[in-house]
Amino acid sequence: MIPDGLAEIIQSNGNIAAIRKDRVNMRAWYYQLEDRTVAYAELNGEHGQRVVGDKGRVYFIISGEGEFTVNNTPLAVHQGSVIPIPARATYNFHSMGPAELTFVVFLDEKLNLDAIPSK
Repeated sequence: MIPDGLAEIIQSNGNIAAIRKDRVNMRAWYYQLEDRTVAYAELNGEHGQRVVGDKGRVYFIISGEGEFTVNNTPLAVHQGSVIPIPARATYNFHSMGPAELTFVVFLDEKLNLDAIPSK
């Protein structure tokens, strides 16, 4: 396991870079495309509150159960749930139960991976 907050470049191939970042409660693999980011992650606990910029994002739950709160509105999620997060929204989410919440998130922007907070 990579130490908390440390990134490992898994591969870099021209327009696509795959980077793994581990935190205490989450493992994530980020794929940087030319103009957007796609991430796969496994979360056990709370993600942490975020405020979305000018472009939205969409989460797809692969497995596990959890709860998203988007602009103060709670939403129970489970395998197969699709959660659109609009631009400029405030959101947070966490896993529920013993299993990790596994998801893919599609972002309509290229993230600065160095700016992703570590806990």
